[in-house]
Amino acid sequence: MGDWVEMEINGRLSQWQIVGVALGQIVAGGEILSPMAYVPQQQLARVAGLFGSTDKILIKVNPSVNPAQFSTELNDAFTKQGIDIRAVTLKSTVQMVVELPFQIVLSLVFVMIMLFALAGGLGLMVLMSLNVLERTHELGVLRATGASPVEILTIILLEGIVIGGLSWLGTSVVALPMGRLLNNLVGEQLLQVHLSASFTWVG
Repeated sequence: MGDWVEMEINGRLSQWQIVGVALGQIVAGGEILSPMAYVPQQQLARVAGLFGSTDKILIKVNPSVNPAQFSTELNDAFTKQGIDIRAVTLKSTVQMVVELPFQIVLSLVFVMIMLFALAGGLGLMVLMSLNVLERTHELGVLRATGASPVEILTIILLEGIVIGGLSWLGTSVVALPMGRLLNNLVGEQLLQVHLSASFTWVG
């Protein structure tokens, strides 16, 4: 940080100071670009002699306008003026392409969560079934002493709720470090960047 480097831009040598490091950038197509340089636009235009020129135009249209039809008409209008258009890209298309890799990962994680939830539910069901079968004598004594079926059912349900709550508490404690570890693995292996982890009460 703070060092000066010499770069050649459009055949002109110039000095630039390093003020930060960019790890990478996701672009349309989901491609992770190699580290690149970010510089002030005005200074780059002065060094490269690009004043009065641009390589990108961002246009915001009325929501009632059809974006696809507008992009076609815009391309035709520029072509008639002799201006070469490299590409016309809609914001929705860029968002969809960029979000696609994340949607795939999130879908896989969601399937894993559902499988774990199903396994946990089956485990709790088996545990409660065995609990009832092993306590047949105890439940018979409760019925003989005047306990109603609703009261016995309430006892069993409360036991299930307590077991489920304790299981949730234990898995929450384990999920925090495991979530951070998975977050780091996905960021480093898939995106080559460090992702910040955040947790919400709703999951």
